[in-house]
Amino acid sequence: MASTTERIHKYVNELKAEEIEACGYVVDLMDREQTQKLVSAVLDNFGRVDILINNAGMAQVGSPEKFIPFTEIEDEEWDLSISRNLTTCFNVTRAILCYWTTVRR
Repeated sequence: MASTTERIHKYVNELKAEEIEACGYVVDLMDREQTQKLVSAVLDNFGRVDILINNAGMAQVGSPEKFIPFTEIEDEEWDLSISRNLTTCFNVTRAILCYWTTVRR
């Protein structure tokens, strides 16, 4: 499990209390280098990835959600939204697929 804040550890502890194996990672998935380090850490801890659920995006914890008419969205806000909702999925999926491509050769 990954999050941009330390709150991820609360969720990990809740899973562990139910005897579910889990690890939490604080990472900005919009950052390709951080994402690659996350995938490396997961592989170091678990040895493989069987399932990937890309559910990052939408709102950022600690930042107010903005409802802006489409014609009034600033370029920077648009770019951040695209990065938060699409680039995160791209970064993680690519890092995992690159790993699988390497392993299968």
